[in-house]
Amino acid sequence: MLHHANKKVAALFLGGVLVTFGIYNGHRITEGKSPTLGQPLAGPNSIGWPKPQPTVRVSDDAAGKWFEVGIRMPATMPGNCADGWMLAGELLRLQSSTDLVNWSVGGFTNATGSPVTNGDGSRTYWSRSTTPLYYKNAVMDLTLVSNRYGKSITSMKIGAATVSLAGFPYAMPADIARLQADFITAGFTGAVVSNVSAAMSVEIINHYYADTTYYRTVLAVTLDGSANVTAVTDADVLITLPSYPYAMPSQQTALQADLRAAGKSGAVVKLFGDSWTIFLPDRTFATNTVRTPVVTFTPNDLYPAWDMLGTYIGNQNDNTAAGTEDNIRTALGGGEVYEASKQFFRY
Repeated sequence: MLHHANKKVAALFLGGVLVTFGIYNGHRITEGKSPTLGQPLAGPNSIGWPKPQPTVRVSDDAAGKWFEVGIRMPATMPGNCADGWMLAGELLRLQSSTDLVNWSVGGFTNATGSPVTNGDGSRTYWSRSTTPLYYKNAVMDLTLVSNRYGKSITSMKIGAATVSLAGFPYAMPADIARLQADFITAGFTGAVVSNVSAAMSVEIINHYYADTTYYRTVLAVTLDGSANVTAVTDADVLITLPSYPYAMPSQQTALQADLRAAGKSGAVVKLFGDSWTIFLPDRTFATNTVRTPVVTFTPNDLYPAWDMLGTYIGNQNDNTAAGTEDNIRTALGGGEVYEASKQFFRY
């Protein structure tokens, strides 16, 4: 009789067909003989083989941090981490993804020291992702882009490190030349701060809690050619306000106050315009896994919020802009390499 997890297997089916016998380590399993507990019920290329349960870990070496998947197999199992293993006549290969949408094979290789002999007739194969979570001693370009209108940068961080500049605050985009000069003086060689002109736009979001749900409803805004707000609608219904048209930016505060008085109690009016960019090339990080540039600016566009239980938690800050890291290299002047801080696998 077959056993699994110390229990008798009453019946075994494959594709709806009753399985009358199995193969274990090349031998037919007969009544009264059961495989060792913890071992598979059937050998490679045989019926009844269960998929192995994986283990995951993050390994750390001089080059970087790596995502690894461990799979325990019988010592007789043919295959390897890069090419896969034969299971019940099918090839089992690890697939990799960074977004749980797009999957591909070929993204794993044998980790150092794999496979590991467990001493019980099995081996653990450790498959290492060919793309690291993070490289160490990495060189990259940092870019931060924002089109928030009428903001002045009051501080900046790169990862957890505060950037020390001489002239905070910097009005954007009026102070881009001064900001660029101060970056270079502070040791950010090659820093470029620039802007691209754009027409002003207005975004209005009403934050509120109702029927056990926290809502963020976008209100439609109509502007004339001079950036005057001539109408605000909710689901195509005009919101009656006392002072149409509202000239932007001078009447931003008045528009927000009138919307709240008109029943949109969590309305927040935000303005957008010129797109300003901070570019900091060839920045080196020794072991840092967080390198994102973030600026804090004023004035703050506070918004009301509620927690998952519907408790009002007060006004929350909306006064930062975050950038990206690009052109990652393992040495200055080297070619671009790739890393992925989020990784997934399946088979």
